[in-house]
Amino acid sequence: MELGTAEQVLKDPQHDYTKTLIAAVPSLVPHDRPAPEAAKPALEVTQLNHAYGAKQVLHDISIAVAPGRVLSIVGESGSGNPRSQRT
Repeated sequence: MELGTAEQVLKDPQHDYTKTLIAAVPSLVPHDRPAPEAAKPALEVTQLNHAYGAKQVLHDISIAVAPGRVLSIVGESGSGNPRSQRT
């Protein structure tokens, strides 16, 4: 569809198809997010404890997650539930 150097094609595309392809590439710059409002948390946990057998892995954890936010707790290996692993 286009002839030219990579720089020419990317900076000044001539064909509508090429323009559409270039416009579809997501930006690597994150969108500005508005500051979170002082709203009621979407999730709130207090004094959470958890153990795998005799191994205590969470000790009195308290968290509050605001609406629209994500929280993840990942173990040392990052592999998930140790009971699902084969030994």
